[in-house]
Amino acid sequence: MKNFDNTTIINIDKFIFTQLETVNWNYSKYSKSWHRRYGGIKEVSDRRVKIEKIDKRAKSGKKLLAVVNFDAWRGNILLHAIKNSGLFPEPDSKINLSIRLDKQYDAVLFRKIGNIKVWERKLIGETVDYCAVLNNVTYHDVTPKLAVRGLNKKLKTIVAKRNQPITYKLCRDLGFCNAGINQFCDLFNLDIKGSYTPEDINNVIKTDLSKAEPFFSELKIVSKTLNYKFGI
Repeated sequence: MKNFDNTTIINIDKFIFTQLETVNWNYSKYSKSWHRRYGGIKEVSDRRVKIEKIDKRAKSGKKLLAVVNFDAWRGNILLHAIKNSGLFPEPDSKINLSIRLDKQYDAVLFRKIGNIKVWERKLIGETVDYCAVLNNVTYHDVTPKLAVRGLNKKLKTIVAKRNQPITYKLCRDLGFCNAGINQFCDLFNLDIKGSYTPEDINNVIKTDLSKAEPFFSELKIVSKTLNYKFGI
């Protein structure tokens, strides 16, 4: 995916995105002895992305379209610049957001490999990566081959876990935090070292759905992984 990870200038079609910032070295923030030893403090301000378009009629060969300001450099800077510039309307796409990941992206079907569909994800017309999909399970990567390989690995992991009981280790493997697991077990009088079936968990959460509400997103992940429906 294009971003400003390794460059300060990105060209997409006739558009030029340039990452800029103002850097000053402050030698008066701390004591003189501190600065003699460590030097000045780097202070960065006026973070911005300049968006230009190639225009042969302009003297510089480029026309300035917009400047998007940033408080900090984090996340997908290019995507944020495109969205916040007001220059690029979201595509009128009906492709599922699990494939597109953001409404600013579009996607077109690239290839079918058996039952697997490989989608080409695009940002203002340029390909950024590929998404392999099977049975609503998705995997994104920079090439179709890597996307399909990643999807197959993900599917094997899900299938392998479907025959597993619900345990502390399974929950940790799914990315749940220790504090949350402990709290859930405490609320429903479960043994954190225990092993439970989906029916066991369904039965306990039905006793008080209000207590289970903070954990609905995690319960959905468990139910999807183990291929069952939980009772809410």
